[in-house]
Amino acid sequence: MILKDNTPYSSDNFEEYLSFNNIANRKISELLDDKGNDLLVYPHSFSQCEDEMGSQYLFSLQTNWKDNKCTKAILETGNMVGFIDINGQSVSIHSRFSNNAEDFFLHYMLQKVLCVNVVNLSHGTTNERIFDFLLYLFPKFLKEALAQGVYKEYLRNEYNDANIRGVIDINRHLKTNLPFNGRIAYRTREFSYDNHVTELIRHTIDYIGKTSFGKMLLENDAETHASVAQIISATPSYSRQEREKIIKSNSKIVNHPYYFRYTPLQRLCLRILRHEKN
Repeated sequence: MILKDNTPYSSDNFEEYLSFNNIANRKISELLDDKGNDLLVYPHSFSQCEDEMGSQYLFSLQTNWKDNKCTKAILETGNMVGFIDINGQSVSIHSRFSNNAEDFFLHYMLQKVLCVNVVNLSHGTTNERIFDFLLYLFPKFLKEALAQGVYKEYLRNEYNDANIRGVIDINRHLKTNLPFNGRIAYRTREFSYDNHVTELIRHTIDYIGKTSFGKMLLENDAETHASVAQIISATPSYSRQEREKIIKSNSKIVNHPYYFRYTPLQRLCLRILRHEKN
């Protein structure tokens, strides 16, 4: 279904609008708080929007009923444009300034806001359009996150050498170093840039870099190229075979008071890497 923003809709087949019932007449901020919804909204903070986007409706739906049967439904879109899947039904909300199946005005605005220089989005299915939209966002999210520094967190590591710098693991030491060979088994808790979050970003870079469109985005400008190189440098243990393991390890979304820009980036990476399954 293709809709346009700020437009009312009514149809003889009004029952198709009833599938919007669960999200209609609800503020966007409420929808984002629901754990069952997987909405990705840009910009990240509603405080950045002069039109108070968080207090607006994604859709408004008015229905008339008679004898427990809906006789009329009027659906009206708001100020949001993009792509959404509702109960298995794919919906595209285009700009009202566009007269084409492909919303070139929306793509133009994305290029201006996200500072990417691409010209062609010639895909046919809604899923592919959604995927292209996600790719548009990746360079911007990546640069915003790295502006706070490369994400690091404490990791527990185990060593077995002569340079003791942690807690001795007696059981492991007795199993591996008897008779005594000059080494001590110990474990440490230390900061590492090579962790589940940076590995997730690295897998996303590798995944979208396999497509000509994604590769073009990653090489769009010097800052994006430098950001990609920074993540690659921070993840020396990267392995393509561990992608599923990394996705599972990121099931818990980052909630860090300093690295807060990594939260939307982490959500975006998961959406991109799960694209093949959708």
